Formats: sequence, structure tokens, C-alpha cells
Amino acid sequence: MDEKRPVIQEHCRRLGLVGEALIGQLADQLPSRLLLPRGRPPVLLTGQAGSGRTLVSRLVHEVTASTLQRNGELIAIDCAASRRILERLPSREGLLDLAADGTLVLDGIEQLTNRSQEGLGDLLRHRAEEPTLPAAAPVLVLIADDHPTRLAREGQLGPALAAQLPEPLVLEPLCLRGKEIQELAAHFLHEAARTHCPGRSLQFTRRALSDLRQAMEQRQIASVAELRDIIDEIVRAGLASGTLLDRISSEALLPCLGVDSLAALNELQASRDLAELATGLPAAIDEAFLIELAERHAVPRQTLEAYCQVVQQLVTREGDGARLSYQQVTERVRVLSRVALWLVSGSHTQSDFRRFFGSESWQIPTKSVAWAIFHEVVGEGAEGGER
Repeated sequence: MDEKRPVIQEHCRRLGLVGEALIGQLADQLPSRLLLPRGRPPVLLTGQAGSGRTLVSRLVHEVTASTLQRNGELIAIDCAASRRILERLPSREGLLDLAADGTLVLDGIEQLTNRSQEGLGDLLRHRAEEPTLPAAAPVLVLIADDHPTRLAREGQLGPALAAQLPEPLVLEPLCLRGKEIQELAAHFLHEAARTHCPGRSLQFTRRALSDLRQAMEQRQIASVAELRDIIDEIVRAGLASGTLLDRISSEALLPCLGVDSLAALNELQASRDLAELATGLPAAIDEAFLIELAERHAVPRQTLEAYCQVVQQLVTREGDGARLSYQQVTERVRVLSRVALWLVSGSHTQSDFRRFFGSESWQIPTKSVAWAIFHEVVGEGAEGGER
């Protein structure tokens, strides 16, 4: 189904779905879950409100409409407002008829009454057992706030329905999407500029994007829509006060970051760094001493911490966990440092590796050094190690 990936990716872009990881997840999972079985099993989406459930439901509808030649509409039902919907319809088929030849979205299935959940479970079981589906049978998209196993354990989802649900496609909340927060922020800033000040090209500084991401993580903001509203307000407020610059710095973000000065922001950042260090350091490392050495050797604390974690993994032998000798450890560190440097340089040949460091003779390694590193990293006999 690799040929379907570009189709799904194109629909993602057209609908405004942003985030390389999210689009990759959808392109990987939807073909096997939806297109290969031609829409027979339901698609189960789980995630908090604001995590993109509505857009992904629309994506499912548009992808199946274009690839499975469906002409019906997308019908979305809010289960919290229609908790007894399967009790009120004359038959199970009555629910499916609402979105004939289209897509039926049931949002918040855990909000249905027990009888309606049983009815939905029965409907899914019969649909799975039917030799062939009616031509106009809709694609089903079911949405839940959490994984069905957890909802069943908490008594929000009945066993009859839980047993018929497929493995969910999990949509992470905004605060857990890492660098995609920055991708979304840049996208929403472009949208806000197009809406409020056409012709202007607005950008966040790198520090502002980093601070914005950390604020979303710190405040555990789950909703993508809330991030969009925050950025829209930043642009409108800047235009109203006449202070909107083409490169938006952290100062403009202070109200949405929950602080009133850059000093307070730096203090918040420092405390966050310390908290991260406390949770990520190997047990034997003295945190205060690490900070002191990071300052002495002029490297960021996070860099030294990450390097310590790598070395921690190299001091024991894979398989039996035995502690290696000093000579063995230092040799592994030396070789893997060269491997990492080669990867970072993006080199394929010795010449690429030398050019990575500059063009002046004092900047680059000698040919013999580059040749030796190439063969140590890539292996004897590999192409690209010209001497």
C-alpha cells in the first residue's frame, strides 16, 4: 500500500494537518486499516479534545471518497448530546442509513448509554461477520477520549462494545508532540499574518519558538486550537499597539507564557532545566558537580547530561551486562565519537568529511586522517575512501 502514502499526504496538506510525525503516522496506518479492507472495519481515533480528531475524521472521509469512490456526506454525531441514539432508532441499520455511501463519525462513544453501547457493539459484530457489505454502507469513524482498555477498566466502556473495537490510532495532545509544536506555531503565524496583515512575512525567532514549545509543555496544553488562538492574539495585539515586528521575539510571547518579564522567563527555564536533569541523570552522577563541569568546559548542561547517558550505556557489555575495562570503554567511546562525527557531517566520502570543517588548510583534517576515519567508520574496502 506504499502507493497510497502520497495520496494521504496530499489530503493532509490540503486539510491543513501539520506535523511531519503526525502525517507520517497517518500515511503509515490508514492504508492497512482503512483502504486495504475497503472501509469494512471501523477506524478508532483516541485522543483528548483539540488533538486533531475532527480533522483526521475529515481526512478519513476525503481519502475514502477519492480512493473508494464514495459519494455520500460526512455525518458527525456528538454522543454526549445523543447518548441514547441507538435506543431511539428502529434498527441498527437506521444508524448506518444516516450516512449512506459516506462517513459516519460517532464522537465520544464512551458517553453513550449502556444500551446504546451494547447496540453499537452488536452492530460492529454483525458488520464484521457479513460476507459482503451493502454498497452504500458508510465508513465508520469512532472517537474516544482514551484507550478502550483504560475506559473499560474505569467502567466508561461496556465489555460488549470494547470487545469489538480495533486497535486505536492514537492522536497525541499538543504538549506531547515535541518539535511539532514549533511546526504548528510557524504554520499558525503564517495563517494569522495572511488574515490580519496580508503581505507581511512574520517569523518567530528561534528562542521564541523554543520558549513557546516549553510553555505548551509546562502548562500541559492539549489543544492545537488553543495554540492557534494564542498566536492569533499575539498578532492582533501587536498590530493594535503598533509593536508587531516581522521577527517576533520571546518578549511578545510573555503574556501567553504566563510570565511578566524575560528575567522571570529565564528563571523558569533554569528551574525546568534542573528538573529535567534530576529525572534524566544516571544515579551515580552528582547533579551539582555536572553543572559545575559544564560551565568549566563551556558546554550546555543538557549536552553534557546526554553525553553522560551515552557513556553510561557503553560501560557495560550487551548481553550479560558485565562491566568493561577502562581500555575497552575508552576505545568504544573513541570509535563511536568518530562514527557520530561522521554522521553529523553528512559525509559519504573522505572529501565530504574534510569539506565539512572548512576550506582552509588549518581547518580541515589531513587526507591521511580523513582516510583512516573513513575506514574505521564505514569499514575496509568501502567506496568513497579515496586517498
